[in-house]
Amino acid sequence: MWTDLLQNVAKIYQAGIPLTLATDAGTSFNGVELTAMEFQLFVEKIHLTPFQALLTSYHSAQLMKIDQDYGSIETGKVADFLVLKGNPLEDVKVVQQVDKQVYKKGRRVF
Repeated sequence: MWTDLLQNVAKIYQAGIPLTLATDAGTSFNGVELTAMEFQLFVEKIHLTPFQALLTSYHSAQLMKIDQDYGSIETGKVADFLVLKGNPLEDVKVVQQVDKQVYKKGRRVF
């Protein structure tokens, strides 16, 4: 099953369709803490670069039509971001850092 799913996601990406970061949080065995692992799966299983994997977050904002306010760090946008110990462009797994700092609307919440 997983092999078919991953092959289909790879085909979607190769066809030029933007992939989005998603979560099934709230369903059985799918906590929100697993969302950060999706970046790793994009890199390891779909063969995206770390940048392409991280860009799926922006694609999510575009899909929800909120990219004018969210999805990137720019003047005038809502400041939701992470502070990490490593560079996710070099190793996308650093977004899984347990003690990362999480900022929402410019204020640290975790």
